[in-house]
Amino acid sequence: MNVKAYVDAHSTDYQSGYTLSLSPVKLLTAFAVVLIFVLFLIWSRINFIAEGYRISSLNQEIQKLEQETDQYNLEMATLKSRSRIESIAKNKLHLVYAAPDQVILLNR
Repeated sequence: MNVKAYVDAHSTDYQSGYTLSLSPVKLLTAFAVVLIFVLFLIWSRINFIAEGYRISSLNQEIQKLEQETDQYNLEMATLKSRSRIESIAKNKLHLVYAAPDQVILLNR
């Protein structure tokens, strides 16, 4: 037996053993998997954008509350000023400064 006859007798046809058969069930399954993956990507992107808007809204609310806090602190400082308290004591409550003989010093 010569070499060519041996190779021809023992060689296999690789193309005949591996045929690509695409049945409708396999195609639909592959399409469904791809569709589910694409829908998941779209859903996650929409959620990402929605959370970005939510964070932006919360940041705006934080800035608004910080401005209100600053305004209230300013108002509180104005209401606590000594000149304002003295004015209320004199004009509304009719209080006066104590005379020197009314002051009693205590030794501790």
